[in-house]
Amino acid sequence: MTIRELLIEEINQAPEDVLQRLLSYLQVELNRRDSVQKLTRPTTSGPYADEWNQFIGIFSNEEWERPSQDLLEQRAEW
Repeated sequence: MTIRELLIEEINQAPEDVLQRLLSYLQVELNRRDSVQKLTRPTTSGPYADEWNQFIGIFSNEEWERPSQDLLEQRAEW
């Protein structure tokens, strides 16, 4: 049984007042996430974009140290 099917089964058995509170909570949470996402637009798209964008968002104000960019080593020609 998938998680989705388990959730649907639980929802079908839950009392109406619990469902109303759950719906209210989910709407508030969606509104909160939408307001946060409007401030920081995703820079990546794809199947894992949400996880990657959350990772980027956590470190968005972090100052990154860039390693020195040395010249490529010279090799003998083939």
